[in-house]
Amino acid sequence: MPSSIMLRLGVQLALCAGLAYAGCTSTNPEAPRTPSAEAPALAPCPDTMLYVEAGTFTVGTTSQASFAPGGRPSHRVTLTSAYCIDRTEVTTSEYASCTAAACNVATVDGAAEGDCVRAATHPRHPRNCVSWFEANAFCEWRGARLPTEAEWEHAARGVQESDYPWGQDWIEVRNLAMDQTIRIPEPVGSFPAGRTPTGLEDMVGNVAEWMLDWYSDYGPEHLVDPQGPASGTATARVVRGGGFDGLPEFLTATARRGHAPDWRLNYVGFRCVATPR
Repeated sequence: MPSSIMLRLGVQLALCAGLAYAGCTSTNPEAPRTPSAEAPALAPCPDTMLYVEAGTFTVGTTSQASFAPGGRPSHRVTLTSAYCIDRTEVTTSEYASCTAAACNVATVDGAAEGDCVRAATHPRHPRNCVSWFEANAFCEWRGARLPTEAEWEHAARGVQESDYPWGQDWIEVRNLAMDQTIRIPEPVGSFPAGRTPTGLEDMVGNVAEWMLDWYSDYGPEHLVDPQGPASGTATARVVRGGGFDGLPEFLTATARRGHAPDWRLNYVGFRCVATPR
């Protein structure tokens, strides 16, 4: 091959290596790409909430070794929509941000004032001594609502459907419970070993939590998006999760009981759920 042709080929190869020659094709995997015009997708839930998938699961316990008040018979439930649920119980400081007009609802005191935590002295404690009406008003003020007990149980038990948020066995140190000597709960998130695998805090222990539903006994039927009986057919709203003075049988993820909705109790608080973005 003539030396002039070899010289031209050498120059062309050198130019291709630098991607400066027309007609050359880059094989460099790190070559610059055209930026995408699409904006990044928003997370479905705020950082303070956890996303929970819709699905079909078992509500109530099937374990014969577990005494779960109100949690039998077990039955299947289908939730047709995903939802966001608060990672922690609503704190005193969060509750204090709600205006008096929005959250002060006529109610009945059921606890001594000394048993009730307030933002000024306990800003990270769960807000206790709050009636169902006040809890519901706060969630609505936030653009959310109280969870149905099916939503709460699905989030607490997860896909493993265990009796406790962390697994199948009772482990006392994983939450604040069985302590008759104290009068107030601990700050939210004080028991990381008791988290659900997905990261929800204090689903059992610390304070029990108000649910949206009126209380009624379970039946065996497969239910779709249950919300309990219609208003007026029951006198109590569902409470889940057990409080700091509760016994283990009231601290399972399947135990349930009802309280009059206008009572404020030192061992009952709440968390909210919302529709994903």
